[in-house]
Amino acid sequence: MVLSAVPAHAALDDDAVSAGKALFLAMKCTECHDADKQINGPPLKTIAAVYGEKERLLNFMRSDVPYIVEPARSRTMEPRRRKLKALKPEEQDALATFLMSHK
Repeated sequence: MVLSAVPAHAALDDDAVSAGKALFLAMKCTECHDADKQINGPPLKTIAAVYGEKERLLNFMRSDVPYIVEPARSRTMEPRRRKLKALKPEEQDALATFLMSHK
């Protein structure tokens, strides 16, 4: 019998990252966001660093808490934020996992 050196939760996280990336692409988030560089919106590394933990990012997606990354640009993001709120909880979770993987 061979035991995997990778914890079981790592495979789940990989699946969530993949699902989140697929949503990120399908929702056309790449029009404004890149992993490392500023386009119209902040880089994913900046988003992950500022939020720090997935629960804070999920709270942003699910409620009306103020923007903490580039709050002056909130008007630009607001239509997309409504789409984030409309996602199923498991989709929000996958997207947040993908975003936080850039930390």
